[in-house]
Amino acid sequence: MFVAKRLMTKAEEWAKEKGYKQLILNVFHNNELAVNVYKHLGYEIEVVKMVKVL
Repeated sequence: MFVAKRLMTKAEEWAKEKGYKQLILNVFHNNELAVNVYKHLGYEIEVVKMVKVL
């Protein structure tokens, strides 16, 4: 997670320098490792997208 944390910290710094107020991430729900990393970094689940394969 150390690399992920460093990358996300740099992305957040860049976004703040550009005047952005938030970062939005897309991650698959079943990618538990990524979801947990983002939660650890302070990101929250905001939208749930429902999909049905036909």
